[in-house]
Amino acid sequence: MANKTPTLRCELTAVLITGPCRPARLDLRYDPDEGFTVVLRIRAAIEATEPLPTLWRLSRDLLDEGLHVPTGIGDVRVRPLSDDWTLIERLAPDVRAVLVVGAADLRHFLGETFRLVPRGEDGCTVDWDAALRSLEA
Repeated sequence: MANKTPTLRCELTAVLITGPCRPARLDLRYDPDEGFTVVLRIRAAIEATEPLPTLWRLSRDLLDEGLHVPTGIGDVRVRPLSDDWTLIERLAPDVRAVLVVGAADLRHFLGETFRLVPRGEDGCTVDWDAALRSLEA
């Protein structure tokens, strides 16, 4: 399946509150060919001793739902802190990372993704043959 819709990219400012609080830049990417997934890359001053994952693959629906109510039961959890701020946590056994993101910025980015691929149509844009090939590799 050819990608006829462009990849959506956005850069946001966040606060990384793992260890000493510090500002971070987040690069968000949504590729309609990946349908369900938002890729988040953290750019922050990270000390070499911190095992912080800098690339996360998150469910678009998880992020959207987490703007309104606490959600997530696995390694990633998202919840509103207030009307203005959203908390995104990664709680892997060996790594804990916590980000605070402006809710309006995240809501705007997700709104753009839903304009590209409407809610519930995520699976229609995925190239399932390519996804299966990547699992075999």
